[in-house]
Formats: sequence, C-alpha cells, structure tokens
Amino acid sequence: MFLISSDTLMEYVFDAQVIENTSRDSIKAKYLVLKRYDLSLQDLKNADWTITYP
Repeated sequence: MFLISSDTLMEYVFDAQVIENTSRDSIKAKYLVLKRYDLSLQDLKNADWTITYP
C-alpha cells in the first residue's frame, strides 16, 4: 500500500512514436509530453472517471 500526501493524480499523454524511438532520459530532459492532466479525486468523480484527450 502506498500513501500519497495529495489527492492529485498526474496523468501524462505521449506520442507513441516518441516513446518507441526516444530514450526515456531524452523524453524527460526535453519534456516531450503532449498533455499533462493534474486531477483531484473530486475532478475525476465530476468527470464520471473519464479523461478525454485533447
């Protein structure tokens, strides 16, 4: 069991080709993220547990 000090979930969306062809260190260093969602438990409940992109 993990204890989290916040009720916020950080969800990241990446391009599949970037994931397949780029090192993890490079993705992190260049922040090759298409979209980042910071969602609280209440946000998820309000959205009926659905995250849509874009």
